[in-house]
Amino acid sequence: TVTNSTISGNTAGGAGGGGISAGTVTLVYATVVQNNSSGGANVNADSLTSFGSVVAGDLNCVVGTPHSSGFNYSDDTSCDFTASGDNQATGNNPQLGALGPNGGPTNTMVPDPGSPLIDAIPSAHCGDGNTLAGFAITTDQRGLPRPDSASPNCDIGAVEVQPAAPAPTAPTALVLTPAFTG
Repeated sequence: TVTNSTISGNTAGGAGGGGISAGTVTLVYATVVQNNSSGGANVNADSLTSFGSVVAGDLNCVVGTPHSSGFNYSDDTSCDFTASGDNQATGNNPQLGALGPNGGPTNTMVPDPGSPLIDAIPSAHCGDGNTLAGFAITTDQRGLPRPDSASPNCDIGAVEVQPAAPAPTAPTALVLTPAFTG
């Protein structure tokens, strides 16, 4: 089970370039992108169950039995993401930033402004992955709130985009008028 995790930039000699090659794989709020292998696929599994995850950037899945729990995103149709809220199509672009230090203890990929991943999971479904993960998910990979304070909806993938900090305001000019008393 992969929860609130980013797996990116890996290479394997066989299938499962994302380092995910197992009998049964469960993805919950995961970002599995830009992995490659000679056998193809970010995920190679006998069975895949996924919720709120993005899988993109190579042949995405070689899976015997796929099951989507909804609100997944893919740039091809190999993962069979066909449940409510899923978005899979050849040519989809998740619009993710580069893998890097974006807060928290590990590297992540933050969705760019305008990404289709942002607020794609309605608030009523943000907790739909809790049973799969085995615990209530209230933060993202970095430990920041999921959902964020600006929207009741959740983002697809390991990172929940947070509202921008308000711009600092310029100090008000103080005008002193001299007064003479004598």
